[in-house]
Amino acid sequence: MKIVYHVGAHKTGSSLVQTYLRRSAHRRVASGAAVIPRHHTNELIGWGNTVLRQPDRLRRRIEAEARREPTVLVISHERTLGRPFEQNTSGLYPRASDVVEALARVSDGFETKIVMYVRPIADFVESYYLQTIHEGASHTFDAWLAGIDTESLAWGPVVDQLDEAFGPQAVAVGDFREIESGQNFFLRNFLERAEIVPWTTVRYRYRSNPSISSAGLELALKRNSALNTVEERRAWRTYLQTHFSNLDGPRARPMPPDITDRLTSMTAVEYELLARRASDGMSARNTALSP
Repeated sequence: MKIVYHVGAHKTGSSLVQTYLRRSAHRRVASGAAVIPRHHTNELIGWGNTVLRQPDRLRRRIEAEARREPTVLVISHERTLGRPFEQNTSGLYPRASDVVEALARVSDGFETKIVMYVRPIADFVESYYLQTIHEGASHTFDAWLAGIDTESLAWGPVVDQLDEAFGPQAVAVGDFREIESGQNFFLRNFLERAEIVPWTTVRYRYRSNPSISSAGLELALKRNSALNTVEERRAWRTYLQTHFSNLDGPRARPMPPDITDRLTSMTAVEYELLARRASDGMSARNTALSP
């Protein structure tokens, strides 16, 4: 059995992948793929902290799945590498190094594949801020950004840590911008990066976890501070996603243009190198599969 860890990153289509895997159980069975569902990875991985403190929990689950003899076990959990943008720390994912090492130990003895998607830093920062608002926060973008060391934000160190722990050939980088070609294209590329074959025909219409619209952000900033319970925050999030998502109106763009330009300029070279790695990886795979 091969393990495929889809480790995110956040805001790079992880919910889409997880929902598709959950809704396609019959196709998974036909392809020999098993999946540890998202509500279980919450307990087995958490924000990376459970793998660090109780690695045997995930190891026992992997061994139990292996006894069922699937060809591949997919573990998709965007929180695997910890929290991004931790206040008053440096780096995009400050705890990623420790978590990656722990994950490698948990997977010892199994063939392992890592799939990680990256997104242009400015888009990633803005999208993650909007996620905090979806979850009930009421801080402005400027207030939230003030505690983040923006000069240290880079994907390279995270990918390097994965390469070192698992080997570059076992780490598939994906470019989130592929979503611009449609979610079926995005999902098909994910399945190929995860080396789930021959499960490559994708026709999927369901939309999951849409972002917030400009009007939705304005409403959330006014009301979120009055939400007192988890249930209230969940109900309000559902309401916003139902009536004020970017499917119904212009996506919220709280990041000032000068910050967008600075983050883009600062990380453009690194990002294009990773995007080329993502493209070259797909090309090499397609060549290998050609008759």
